[in-house]
Amino acid sequence: MLLTNFRCIIDTNDYYNGLEDNENNNIFVAAPKYTWSKFGKPVIEMGPYRYYRRYQYKSKTKWVCIKYRSDGCPAAMTTTDEAIIAFQHSHNH
Repeated sequence: MLLTNFRCIIDTNDYYNGLEDNENNNIFVAAPKYTWSKFGKPVIEMGPYRYYRRYQYKSKTKWVCIKYRSDGCPAAMTTTDEAIIAFQHSHNH
């Protein structure tokens, strides 16, 4: 089970527009979901985005957007024991 408290605002185009609190109670929780790619590799789905495992060191795992290689997307997250401990949600696509 993935434990998070991240909140994600949806803009008028129905895309996730960053993780932040909204005082107007227009908050949507992006529930990260562990799944598998068509090649059998682990991926995390979070809203409309997917992240693949870039590398693992001890208990920390670095995940990057699937558009990292093709588009240079900087969005990434770090997990430890299935909990997200760092998150960069700035997609360029």
